[in-house]
Amino acid sequence: MKFLLHVGLILWITFVGVFDTVITYLTKSTMLILEKNPISLFLITTFGLTFFLSIKLILTCVVAGFLLYAAFASKNKPWLPKKVLKAISVIIVAIAIFQTWLFYYLNWSGGEVFVLDSSVWNMFIGFWKDLMK
Repeated sequence: MKFLLHVGLILWITFVGVFDTVITYLTKSTMLILEKNPISLFLITTFGLTFFLSIKLILTCVVAGFLLYAAFASKNKPWLPKKVLKAISVIIVAIAIFQTWLFYYLNWSGGEVFVLDSSVWNMFIGFWKDLMK
């Protein structure tokens, strides 16, 4: 059961990473003004937005892969020390909490508190609809 919870949280983490990347792409014209992360701003101004988006997607995949490996290890290798097994759970939950905060921030920090069809969410859905055409 814990393994399925881990996998669900990892899927959520991955979804929010992709969501963040798509929203960054869709708001590329205002990224230099609105970006608050100094590392992101440095990467965008130095290497360009395409490089930055590529790094975001690659790191999302690397983190998701690492977390899946850790979840499988905690399920299939019960001989691991209990501290390691607990650390895997703590890491997955901590990242999922941060991603939940990021999802909230991206969707509702503009004032549309908990509106299910926020403008950001509609942009995200529109992106995938256009992509599927």
